[in-house]
Amino acid sequence: MLSPTRPISVKRTRLREISVSEKLTECFSAILPSGKLDFVPHGATFDRISDLKRIGGVVNDVYSFSLTLRNGGNEQKSSLVLKTYGKALDPVFETYGDDENLKRCVKEFQVLRGLQRIGFPAPRAYLCECDSSVLGHPFVIMQKEESAPDSAGITDCFVQTLIRLHSLDIAKLEIGAFKAPKDICEFEKKCLLYIKIFMNLFPKHSKRVKNDFEFAIHWLESNLSNNHCPQYCLIHGDYRTPFNSILTRDSRFVVIDWEESEIGDPAYDVGMAYARARVDYGRKIADHFVQEYLRYSDKDFGQRLLFYQLMAHLRLAIAHSSVLSNPTRAYKIRGMSAFLLFPFLRLPFVAGRTGAAMDAGWVDVFEEFVRENFRQ
Repeated sequence: MLSPTRPISVKRTRLREISVSEKLTECFSAILPSGKLDFVPHGATFDRISDLKRIGGVVNDVYSFSLTLRNGGNEQKSSLVLKTYGKALDPVFETYGDDENLKRCVKEFQVLRGLQRIGFPAPRAYLCECDSSVLGHPFVIMQKEESAPDSAGITDCFVQTLIRLHSLDIAKLEIGAFKAPKDICEFEKKCLLYIKIFMNLFPKHSKRVKNDFEFAIHWLESNLSNNHCPQYCLIHGDYRTPFNSILTRDSRFVVIDWEESEIGDPAYDVGMAYARARVDYGRKIADHFVQEYLRYSDKDFGQRLLFYQLMAHLRLAIAHSSVLSNPTRAYKIRGMSAFLLFPFLRLPFVAGRTGAAMDAGWVDVFEEFVRENFRQ
């Protein structure tokens, strides 16, 4: 959920890339003869791993690389992505989850395979490795999607793809990692419980912000019984552009990063996408996104949309406020500079220097949303 900017030195990154490349070479040398990779032609042999480069991630390191095979006298080169699943930055999962990194790995792989079967625009997943001894963490290898230079922004594809996602038949996806909610009120109860645990883990905030947090939680509790979902569906969990959905160079719109997906209320996705868009692009564009979704979708959210918009703003604001109020959290998310300059992260100059301006911005938007909708 957070957007970490913790710096990693060039030297350290390069050493890590070399180590991962060597381990991947051993991995593919062993895997290819077993026939586990369905994109490898029969009789092809492993040649080399090349051009491995870290392209993102703080907890889940993501690398791009080229795999070269030999098939007879011909070379076959594939552009792939390696995504590892390290220890979660999410404090709720970190505190209460068992084998959470492995669960995220398996879930994302199963979701990608299920979406592949029905032709939904997501990367093709080729391999899920649950044995942490191979690279140090579980990992997935998938097709690399090259984003177009101008792929940022809320587009018609962004809206229509989310509508399509929410209309999928869950049974056809055959995702064993999912457990469907037992009744029409389980999902929102789980979401609210998450928020409460989050607040308990990070109880220190500025007085004004804490009052707004407590007000929001009370409002959500009071309106819980009015927000039952009549029909659950597959949700992405963190639908956002261009971070989790991209327009490729060949003009395909592809959705990536499915590790937070689950069976839940589609209003949650819309509320989260609204909160993300409001910070990334402003209120006008965020409002337009919601209007377009409601215009073309057959979903009737009623008050549920406001419920999940508030929940999304609250969840993200607590996460980012925790950086401003907890030195250990500041170090984990923003790096050593934030730790050394704590507790002055709210000062504009310090915030801009350490990346904490992003955290303050999320808190400001949450307070603005509360004033607009509840404190008039």
